Amino acid sequence: MDELANAAFGDDPGRWPLPEATTPLQTWQRAVAAGGQGRYASGFADLDAVGRTSGAGSVASLALSTRASFLRQLGRHVDARPWDGRALALAGSDADARADALSGNCLTVRRLGRPALAVAMCGDAAQAERLAAETSKLFPNGTIWNAVQLPEIRAAIALNRDQPAKSVELLVSAAPYERSYLEAVHLRGLAYVRMNKGAEAAAEFRKIVDHKGANWASVWRYPYWGQFYSLSYLGMARGSALAGDTAKAKKAFQDFFELWKDADPDLPILQQAKTEYAKLR
Repeated sequence: MDELANAAFGDDPGRWPLPEATTPLQTWQRAVAAGGQGRYASGFADLDAVGRTSGAGSVASLALSTRASFLRQLGRHVDARPWDGRALALAGSDADARADALSGNCLTVRRLGRPALAVAMCGDAAQAERLAAETSKLFPNGTIWNAVQLPEIRAAIALNRDQPAKSVELLVSAAPYERSYLEAVHLRGLAYVRMNKGAEAAAEFRKIVDHKGANWASVWRYPYWGQFYSLSYLGMARGSALAGDTAKAKKAFQDFFELWKDADPDLPILQQAKTEYAKLR
């Protein structure tokens, strides 16, 4: 993995300044790395550069969908829509829908009506089940589908129905594969938080923080899987707080704030994190 890929998807997420890029792909990786630190102005500048040089194709599509997600993270949903459409015309935007659902923004999911896991996370159990049934017909014996992806969908549905224990139970089959399917780890962590099992929740989120590079090198084409990394610090902080370990909770919050030290101050997820941190003092 080169330096920019490592900053965007590997074990160097806080690197700044970022190395120079020499290809459109590397320029996009610079944008992802900058956005991951909340440096949106720098990220937008690199996305502009991709748009000027890469032409139609996979990198151009990634740049368009990344721009749309940056805008949505800034609350500029109307501005994001045209970029969504342009990205979809090239490659679709399921990855953005998943990423937005992860951070609580369901606009893209509701517009697309897919993918199933994002739909489930956004509370539309009926649509998620319909999509899952269609996929089950295509892959009735699929190992990953039956052991990981379908249970993830059903676990997300259970969480939205306030059934966190059922969610944890459903994710048991995903355990052997979870290094490559971080949604399972994230959902399990959320379920433990809902069950007030702070130590267990913190342990789940730490799996993501400690093993970021174990799978992302092969799936960097999904730019916002990186959200799992930053949001896992919040998960560890919340879990530690529930467990009564204020010192660890503060440290996890501080690590998150360091990653996002130049982030736009009005980001809802950052404001919520600061509110929770303040209550620990």
